[in-house]
Amino acid sequence: MGGVIVVAHNAGSVQRLVDVARVAYAFDAVKLLVATKPYGAAAQTGIPEVQKMAFKRGKGFMALPSIEDAVELLKPGRVYTVSWDYGEKISPGSLDADDAMIVLGLTDPGLSKQETGLGTPIYPEGVSAPLGPAAELALLLYGALRG
Repeated sequence: MGGVIVVAHNAGSVQRLVDVARVAYAFDAVKLLVATKPYGAAAQTGIPEVQKMAFKRGKGFMALPSIEDAVELLKPGRVYTVSWDYGEKISPGSLDADDAMIVLGLTDPGLSKQETGLGTPIYPEGVSAPLGPAAELALLLYGALRG
């Protein structure tokens, strides 16, 4: 598929889903945002709001039941799972974002150990506490795509 695919997993909050979408769609390299396992208000209100945002910006959006479905259907070259608890601390500039999928957990505490095992677990170095999914995505994409 080319470009970066961002996966927003387990979205229950409309605001978190919209914030991640704003960050993802601000980067030209991000071609697709996938919401996996959305529930509650995010599924009912957030999904239509993000679809509208994607359409206006000429970006792709889809909702799927699981991270595994996203990996199986989209076949990215690399899968990175973002986790404060389980991820290796990396310099955002060292992330290879070409043909990559970046998976973020949108609930606290984020992705489970099993979910992080679906890819290479990472976290941006240089911070002393979890940042939240939108900030984590911004750091990783900015570091990987600058220059």
